[in-house]
Amino acid sequence: MLLTGCTPDEKKPLILEEEPATRYDLPGKAATAALRTILARRVKAVRAGDEGMFLGDLDQSQGALVKQQKMLFANLRQLKFKTFDYVIPERYFEPKIANGLTTLPVVGIVQLTIDDAGTGVMPGETFQYTLVEQGGRFLVRNIVAKTRKNASSFGVEGPLADAPWNTTSLKVTTVGDVWLAADPSVTDMDTYVGAAAAEADRIDALWGGRTRYPGSLMFLTRDATAFKTWYGFGQAKNFLDSIEGISPAGYGVRTNGDLFEGQFVGSRAVVNLKRIDAFGDDPRLVMRHELAHGITTRAQEVGISLGKLDSGAPVWAVEGFARWTETLGNAGRAANALRGARAGFNGRLPRSGDFYGKKISHNYAVGATAFMFAEKLKGTKAAVEFYAAVIRHADLGDQAVAELPVFDGICREVLGLSSASFYRQWTGYVRNGA
Repeated sequence: MLLTGCTPDEKKPLILEEEPATRYDLPGKAATAALRTILARRVKAVRAGDEGMFLGDLDQSQGALVKQQKMLFANLRQLKFKTFDYVIPERYFEPKIANGLTTLPVVGIVQLTIDDAGTGVMPGETFQYTLVEQGGRFLVRNIVAKTRKNASSFGVEGPLADAPWNTTSLKVTTVGDVWLAADPSVTDMDTYVGAAAAEADRIDALWGGRTRYPGSLMFLTRDATAFKTWYGFGQAKNFLDSIEGISPAGYGVRTNGDLFEGQFVGSRAVVNLKRIDAFGDDPRLVMRHELAHGITTRAQEVGISLGKLDSGAPVWAVEGFARWTETLGNAGRAANALRGARAGFNGRLPRSGDFYGKKISHNYAVGATAFMFAEKLKGTKAAVEFYAAVIRHADLGDQAVAELPVFDGICREVLGLSSASFYRQWTGYVRNGA
């Protein structure tokens, strides 16, 4: 920071008084000013429902772009916003200018009414807009979304722009504090509306007044390609075709578009109805599992990323709690969890680094039994508090929360026994069912 404070601003080219301004300088300024005006019109268009205005600043020769943006407009018009904006982030590199085209970063702020927790941090998504000057005005030639696939070469700090509304036509239905958005592969959406609302109410009641977002947005699909595309899950290290749902936890932005990594924003879930149908599974339980993730996400410790070393709330707790909710009132689900945990059980809670590896099914079951045991020992409320206390801390490499003194403190405060006693009694519970 000291070096930065003492270093001249290198972003402003040094121009001698007798030297005319460079082409790099003036077109960049003009394009930036034009883009701010274009973005303001796009925001106004979404709020006013004016499709013509939303598409009017696009280069109409770019058919694929116009088609995609028309679909996006239709999706956005079905959402209810607390804050909707497009901004050029304050911290960005000089415009990229080549072959008569100017490219600048843009952050979309898409805060739904169900996202408004009053924190000043909102869901965002990052794009690169490329402008071309035609007939004395600037038009948008291309819009590239930041995704998992291009993030390393994107060159702009900001959240990914991989929400389903950017790639797929959606039909949105709202009921209470849970919204459902289905793609064309879901022709029986009405079947799931009541179930989703009931399961959201169940998780709401469990979580109580703890830190959360006001509501949840759940996406439904039977399209395998959509499931891979939405939130970039197909590019994730833990992607499996057999997974029935995901709940992405994304970073947010401030009103000026700057990335904020201090907390997750928004409760989102994706339900893979194709796999649920194939397995003959209960979609209500899958919804409950994903809602348990989404509703509690805001309370999780975000952690940090140091190269290949990631940290975050212990995965055994995050996934185990969601799996545990499936066992509530369902003896068969509980018995399956115990059987799944018992085979190859070593009396330890799974580490985050390899949780989604070869023993993924076993690890889910083991995590669930930790909360089943807490419930048996002290009741449902204690099991929820056990989870809430654990996810306030982060695993980092070999430093696993479940093996640190803080875990002993959590066990004593919530369950009334030491961590050593927890492990001993929990082991007996898993192996003997008692």
